Amino acid sequence: MTDCITPGNQPGGPSFLGVINPTGLVPLSPSRDLVAPGDSDYGKDFNLQLEATYNVNDNFYIVNRILYEYYHQRDREDAERWNNYINSNVVQDRLEFHIDYDLPFGWASGGEPAPDGKQLPEITPGGVTRNSIIAGAAFKYVEATQYEDFFNEYLNGTDLTENPANYPILNLFGVIPIPGIPALYGTPAVAYSANYPNGIPGTLREHGYEASWFVQDNVSVTNRLNLLVGGRLDLIADKASDPLAPAGFTPASDSTSQLLYSGNVSLTYKTTDWMTNYFTAEFNESFEGSYSGGFAYLKGDGYGKGILPSNVYHYENVLYEAGAKFDLLNHKLFVSVAGYYQEHNFLSSFGTVTAVRTDGAELIATYQPNKNFYTNFSLSYINAIEINPGTQQTYNVYDAFAPPYGTGVGSPNFISYPPGHYRQPGLPHWLINGIASYTLDCGLGASIGFWVTSPQPTSELQNVWIPWQYELDAGVFYKHKNWEVRVDFLNVTNQLNFTTGGSFAENGNDLIVPGLPFHIQGSVTIRF
Repeated sequence: MTDCITPGNQPGGPSFLGVINPTGLVPLSPSRDLVAPGDSDYGKDFNLQLEATYNVNDNFYIVNRILYEYYHQRDREDAERWNNYINSNVVQDRLEFHIDYDLPFGWASGGEPAPDGKQLPEITPGGVTRNSIIAGAAFKYVEATQYEDFFNEYLNGTDLTENPANYPILNLFGVIPIPGIPALYGTPAVAYSANYPNGIPGTLREHGYEASWFVQDNVSVTNRLNLLVGGRLDLIADKASDPLAPAGFTPASDSTSQLLYSGNVSLTYKTTDWMTNYFTAEFNESFEGSYSGGFAYLKGDGYGKGILPSNVYHYENVLYEAGAKFDLLNHKLFVSVAGYYQEHNFLSSFGTVTAVRTDGAELIATYQPNKNFYTNFSLSYINAIEINPGTQQTYNVYDAFAPPYGTGVGSPNFISYPPGHYRQPGLPHWLINGIASYTLDCGLGASIGFWVTSPQPTSELQNVWIPWQYELDAGVFYKHKNWEVRVDFLNVTNQLNFTTGGSFAENGNDLIVPGLPFHIQGSVTIRF
C-alpha cells in the first residue's frame, strides 16, 4: 500500500490549469489503475520477410533481404484522455555484396604472441592485408495515417479513490472526431484558428521514400591490428499532410527531399593473446522519425500552414567509445571495460527534439567454468544532460496543488523550462545487475538475478526523486533440443518500485508509475 493525496472536488472533473485542494492522505493499492470502464487498447503487427543468398565463389556472395510490415494500433484512454490511432505499411529491401580479398602488401607479424602474453612478436613489412567488404543499396517506402490527442490529458487532477466511472474527462477542447472511429478523437496536425489552436505531431498522413547506398571494409592489417571503416548516403523524399483538418479549412501539407551522410571508424588492437583494446568513432545524420515508422512530422507554420523543415532530417549524432576486453582463466572468465561520450537527440510527444550529451562507463564480467553454470555481472554509470528541453505538460509537479501545498499555477500548463542544461530525468547514474544460472545435464535448471538503481529525479527540476531501488528475480526452466518451458518469479521480495513513464521531457511532473509487485510469468519457446 502507498498513500494518495485526495483532492477536493473539481466541478466538471479535471481541466486545463486545474488546481487541487488536498484534503489528506488515504491508503491506495499500487494495483489501482487509471482505467475507465470504456477504455480499450488494440493492436496488430504483421511481418513478412524473405532472404535470398547467392554464392558466386568462395570469396564473393550476394544477399538480398525484403521486409514488409503492416502495423495497426488503436488506443482509447478516456481516463487519461489520450487517444491514438496508427495504420501503416512499410516495405524495405536491402541488397548486399560480400567480398573478401587480399592485397599483396602491408605489415605482417613475425609470429604468434608468446603463450605467456608477455613478449609480442616483431612486426615487419611485406605481409598481406586482408579485406572483407560489405557494399550495397537499400530502399524503404512508408505509407501511414495516424491520429493522436493528448492536449486534453489532465492526469494530475484525477482522484484514484473515486469510482472509475467518474474518471473520463469530458471537458474536451480543440478536438475532432476521427473518421470512421466512434468515440475516438484527435487533434489536428497544426493550428487552424482560435477554436483549433493546438497542433499535435502525432496526427499525420505520410508517404515517404528512402534510397540508401553503403560500404564497409574490415581490414586485417596484421594478426593483431584491425581497422573497420564505413560510410552511408541516404536520399529521402517525403510528403506529409494533415488528415484531420477542421471542416472548411484546407489541410496543411508539405513535401521535401533531403540528403543525409554517416560514417564510422573502429580500431582493434590485440595487445596479448588474452587482451584486446578498441576505439570507435561514429558520426551520422538522423531524421526525426514518426511513431508509425516514417521520417518526420508536419510542423505548424502559422494558422492552417504546415512545413517539413530541413533541419529535422539532419540531427547530428556522434559517438566516441574506447575499451578493453579480457579473456581469462583459460576462456572461462570474460571481462570488458568501456567508456564513451555520445551526442544524440530524442523526440518528445510534442514533436520537439531535445539534444542530449551523455558520458558513461561500463564493466561487464561473465564467468562460465563449464557448460552447466554461468554467471554475469554488470556495472554501468551514465550521466545524461539535456540541452534546452522542450515543452512540459506541467512545469512543476507542485503547480497542481493550491497553496500552501503548492504553487497554485494549475496543471497541465504547458510551460517550458528556461534555456539551459538539465540532468535527464528517469535515468539513474548507477545501474547494477547480475544473474546466475545452473542447468543439469537433463535440461532442468534454475536462475536467480537482481538489479539495483541509484536515485533518479522524476523531472528536470530535480525537486522530486525516486530513491535507491532493487528487484530480485528467480526462475526455473526445462530445455530440450528446440524448445524450452520457463516459469519466472519476479520481484520476489515485493518491492515497491517506481518509474517516470519514460526518460524524456514532459513526463515526470505528470506521470510516476509504480512497478509490478511480486508476480509469476510463464513462457514456452519453440525454435524452428
